[in-house]
Amino acid sequence: MRDIFTIPKWSLVQSISVYMDPSSAEADLHEPLALGPFIAQATGVAYVLEKCRNLTSLALYYRHPNVQMLLIRNVLLSLLRDGHLTALGFYSIHLLHNEAGYDDASGEVTNLVELLGIIALDEIARRRLRTLEVVADWIPAHTYDLIRSNFPSLESLTLRRVVRAPWFQSKIWDVDQQLKWHPYPNLTCLHLCDFQPGYSAHIPILVRHFTALKELKISACGSAYYGEINWRPPGWSRLQDALCNNHHALTTLDIEHMADWEVYELGIIPTTTAFVTMIKWHHLLELFRKDYELFPGLLSLRVAPLTSGKDDMAGSGPLDGKPSMETICDVRNVQLRYDAPTPKISCPCPWH
Repeated sequence: MRDIFTIPKWSLVQSISVYMDPSSAEADLHEPLALGPFIAQATGVAYVLEKCRNLTSLALYYRHPNVQMLLIRNVLLSLLRDGHLTALGFYSIHLLHNEAGYDDASGEVTNLVELLGIIALDEIARRRLRTLEVVADWIPAHTYDLIRSNFPSLESLTLRRVVRAPWFQSKIWDVDQQLKWHPYPNLTCLHLCDFQPGYSAHIPILVRHFTALKELKISACGSAYYGEINWRPPGWSRLQDALCNNHHALTTLDIEHMADWEVYELGIIPTTTAFVTMIKWHHLLELFRKDYELFPGLLSLRVAPLTSGKDDMAGSGPLDGKPSMETICDVRNVQLRYDAPTPKISCPCPWH
């Protein structure tokens, strides 16, 4: 590594993505000889990071986080305190490639949890961080609490699958959870993916809490709550306390993997563009037929391409005598596009 870069060129590096794991998926880390490659890899990563003092973003991909994360702790803290590093991401290869699915055995991330805790409690480091992304099989509740309350300068936060049962049983805005959410006045982007506490009725309250929010992505299986649709009376979006009259419209609201009642609860969020995927087509159509005020300020509705399947085409109109989605969008001056990407989510529930 020392022969590849001469010293002056280290200063040109601003972004690094590195795969921390040199082993195969079947590596037995209980074997002493198996740890050698991990230690060597982490040592090399630490050396590179130490040289790249102008680094602004760092992405760490891992398969076995318990071996290497703490080996780069000191240099990572140094970059956050003294350098230009403001964007940090930790990504489980298991989850990104759906290799582990919902195998709880893959979720042992003790050293990752400790590293996140160290950063969150470091007075200087936590104020430097602007972007944080964590894709992990799970993290304990106390680490989740640190993330949502200890990074006052945060502008973008992504949490995927990290908070779930049985380690966390609350909903996102339960009474005992509200004070744990820092206002994050600069937060403009929030992604909560495969997020079990993401009870849909609480999401609009969270949007109201983040006054600067512009982009929201939410996916949370609602099968555990068995909610019902409580239709709002006509004119609800014109009420003084309606969210759309107290919060600017988001630029993007991305809803994936939700039941119809969940989508309707999210429908009070004002947004100019809405992505809605992994919901039965006739359920989505029925929501728009019954409530023309859904998603106040909407200019563009983007859904997944329709197939010739029975469920996709059922109730699409005008054969059923009711307005089609195209007609509804024309009346509202909303552009309808069938080009939303369909995510890959491993879930046995019937909602998608």
